Amino acid sequence: MTLTQTAAAPATNDISRKARRVGTIIGGLVVAFLTIDAVAHLLNGETSRKGFLELCVPAHLGPISGIAMLIFLALLLFRPTAVIGAIFVTGYLSSVVSVHLINENPIFSHVLFPVYLGILLWTALYLRDERVRAIVGR
Repeated sequence: MTLTQTAAAPATNDISRKARRVGTIIGGLVVAFLTIDAVAHLLNGETSRKGFLELCVPAHLGPISGIAMLIFLALLLFRPTAVIGAIFVTGYLSSVVSVHLINENPIFSHVLFPVYLGILLWTALYLRDERVRAIVGR
């Protein structure tokens, strides 16, 4: 019987660890921002209600959207459901784009801001999750 010894993992593992770390940091920032936003909607404070009304969205929908986002974020944070959570968050963000378009808000600061968040979210997931990498390709 012979024993074979495998060499230490090549430097690609270091890159993978770095990619996962960067993905975790980017994803954490996006999730933190969206969590703060969701909690603000859930609490339905004066600022949140005023913001909804300025966008011609009934203020009573604030807590509902906050609950929905918190559920989507919970799915996103749980590895087996991270992809479906990201899909739900992307759908939510697309509705925000629509609302800003309908209200003719500035393109780069308002309309595209949810797109920026979505790009960061999917980039973070790509860096962390082999399933996303397999779909997108390397």
